[in-house]
Parts: sequence; C-alpha cells; structure tokens
Amino acid sequence: MVWPLPRFIFVADRVREFMQKNDIRFTEFVLPADLQPKTPTQKLLFNKGYGAGRLSRWMPEARAHELGDPLGIY
Repeated sequence: MVWPLPRFIFVADRVREFMQKNDIRFTEFVLPADLQPKTPTQKLLFNKGYGAGRLSRWMPEARAHELGDPLGIY
C-alpha cells in the first residue's frame, strides 16, 4: 500500500511488461503523474488532494495505530 493512495496498486515496469506480453486483461497502467479523475465524484476528491481518510478505514484499527501514530497520519 502506498499512502495516501490505498486504492491504487503500484507495480514496476517489469510487471507491466509481463502482463502485457501475456495478454493479462482487465488492467490499466497509468503513470502516477498522469492520474486524472474520471467522474464528478473523483474530480471533487482530486481537488481536495489524494486524501484517503483514516488508516483504520483500510486496515484493522490496531494496525492503523501501530503504523499511523508515529507518523501522525492515523
């Protein structure tokens, strides 16, 4: 997980090349700099930044505290 983009899966070029070479479908590869909102709701969220909300929305609360408290992002 890359915070604050928990819904995105980041892969190396090697993975992208493998998936394309082997015709693995239902994937979309976009450079992080090229991420653009596609719906009105996404546009609203993008205008406010990439905020994903609280860590505890994405993992058990104890783990969110363990990771987030030292960084001030819980």
